[in-house]
Amino acid sequence: ITTDMNFDFRTKHPYYPPSEFMTSITYDAAEKATCLLMHLTQRQKQQRQEKIPPSLEVQAYKFVMNAWSNVFHWSSGDRCEEILEVYGQKFGGDMNYMPSIDDYKTVMKAHLKSCSSRYNTSTDHDDSGAAASPGEKALEILNLLNNVYTAGDLFLKPDVELYSHTIAVVKNALLDWQLRRRFHGSDVEFETELSLELLSVLEQMEGTMAEAATAGEHDATIQSFHYIIRAYSDAIAVVSRIHLGDKHSASIERSSEQILETLEQFITSNDDAIILSAGGEDEAADNAIFEEIKRCIEGAYSSQLSSRLSVSDFNTALANATTSEQIFHRMKERSDGIATNKSKLFPAPTPDHVQALIRANIECLSGQYFQPEFNITLENIEELPHLKAQRLLKELEVQQAGRPIDGSLYSDIAWAYTQIPYWPSIHKGDKYNSTTKSARELLEHTMHQYSQGSIIFSSVGTVTKIYNNLFSLYSKKMARNSRNMKGKEAAMKQCLALFDDMEYWYEESDGVIAKPDSHTFGLILKTIFNSGFPSSFDCAQSIVQRMAGLGVQAKQR
Repeated sequence: ITTDMNFDFRTKHPYYPPSEFMTSITYDAAEKATCLLMHLTQRQKQQRQEKIPPSLEVQAYKFVMNAWSNVFHWSSGDRCEEILEVYGQKFGGDMNYMPSIDDYKTVMKAHLKSCSSRYNTSTDHDDSGAAASPGEKALEILNLLNNVYTAGDLFLKPDVELYSHTIAVVKNALLDWQLRRRFHGSDVEFETELSLELLSVLEQMEGTMAEAATAGEHDATIQSFHYIIRAYSDAIAVVSRIHLGDKHSASIERSSEQILETLEQFITSNDDAIILSAGGEDEAADNAIFEEIKRCIEGAYSSQLSSRLSVSDFNTALANATTSEQIFHRMKERSDGIATNKSKLFPAPTPDHVQALIRANIECLSGQYFQPEFNITLENIEELPHLKAQRLLKELEVQQAGRPIDGSLYSDIAWAYTQIPYWPSIHKGDKYNSTTKSARELLEHTMHQYSQGSIIFSSVGTVTKIYNNLFSLYSKKMARNSRNMKGKEAAMKQCLALFDDMEYWYEESDGVIAKPDSHTFGLILKTIFNSGFPSSFDCAQSIVQRMAGLGVQAKQR
């Protein structure tokens, strides 16, 4: 039942569920364990002579709860809570066997596995007003324990681990909503409220840490360091993505940059202790946790570098890009041994960090942000965002020295070129010629790098997206009101040659990359239509036939 889910994508995106097979096999196993537990408890009621010792029965409850805490399913947390409720009803008054704080942590872990499901929307409340999402349920459990502890039950005092699990569940639920908003129309106001609750939990965790330090009871185990660092990393992931509006209270008003600074201070202060804590009796387990700590720190920087608020404008994008640049240089200085606050735990910039910085910069070029005053601001920037992105990419290519780079980096820059026509301060009156030429050079460089094995395309549609970006420039360049017939003829020939090139790579890769889609189809036909040449009809018919041969059908519009 305990599955190893620590492959690269799962560790970077824990709010995505694993394969349906993994979900099904673990769910079935936990269901069978639950049925066996119910069978044993019912048997005790029917055959009073064969009573199971309380210690073994409690252990059985814990085993089944642990099973549900390892199942990636939308009901995992609920099922684990149900077991805890039955367990509590039977042993709640027994000081020797009553549920402990560790059992509530197990429920939190189960809710952590419940994230990323169709039930993670703020509209799924039942008539009683009960919480619907794993994030809400985690907060309810924490509030319950806080109330019980305040009432005098010292055995159920929330600790750093519980706070960290709560933050992790809320983060996973929030990021799931954030990524799927365009499809399901999530409640932005509700996301803001839940994000503020997360910051409140982080503040409670810091209060507990301060109490422990004052009492000289600081937990210096590697697990404790992991929980603290993960909590900060998760908080940064949320605050860097979700706009908190004007609802901050004075006590929890913190930006993601401020949280990152707090994390850096914690790492600097505890650097030696964290490294020493990895040398325990179980070296393999400690090393695994140590690697997870480093991954959390890297993730914190990735989140901050790629900070994109859900409510954004040019000034916000430019401020984010400036902040990202400062953080990136801070990382480089540390890795180069220049910085004063050194630590072996501070990561050197990775390709993911470079991509985050590139995305933060090219976000400034989004056409939706255009206003005349912003155009003037862009004109006065020392290094234009798309040129900075290209420079960073070239530096990364040299740094990687033959090690493959993810092709999505090149796709990001290709998108930036499609936004340049919105900004007169960049195109200087030549909206498409120089932009199209630069985008074409980027494409040629990308495919050359791919042929040399220096690029991998982890997503099947990445190359198609790069080609479509260039096709969109050709379609806009071919405006019907253009009177430059030579230019229009040259543009159409270039567009058709581009399609030949795309088809070549599709066949060369055995259909793995560069597969034309309906969007490709539409952009090429639009370019042909806008040309106004007598041969346009025959040319369009030829494209329709070629597309049909590639399995792409036209959409009626």
